[in-house]
Amino acid sequence: MAEHIAIEQGRPPWQPAEDAELVEVLHHYDMPLIGVVRHGTSLHLFRCIEGHTDSSQLWAYTPLSTDEFDRLRAGDSDLDAVVAEVSARRPTVLALASDEQGVTLSALVADPSRYETPLHAARAALGEALNDVDAKLGRSVA
Repeated sequence: MAEHIAIEQGRPPWQPAEDAELVEVLHHYDMPLIGVVRHGTSLHLFRCIEGHTDSSQLWAYTPLSTDEFDRLRAGDSDLDAVVAEVSARRPTVLALASDEQGVTLSALVADPSRYETPLHAARAALGEALNDVDAKLGRSVA
């Protein structure tokens, strides 16, 4: 199981890299909201954590074992509960995406359990990424 997925800007959230393969959609509403992608030889659970019906959304990508994938596919338990269990205490890549631009910003959260909710983790991680961009802009020569 790879530690985290590599995200490419401008990609649709359910295909976050050119060489990522959409393996299965587990929940769909106007677009895939929960599913599994293969990147290289590793499986990753993706899910929209906020903005399901908005033009911009927050997404999470968590490494997934084949046994966990089988559990998700089986559908004999509550999908939300299995997703929460699978994604707890694992390095997770959080990403901001929009309908028009695809993924625009992403950041790795080494231990999402340190935060109250995935949304709080996204705020912290993506805020740090934006601060880094601001610092680079401040040092650049126009």
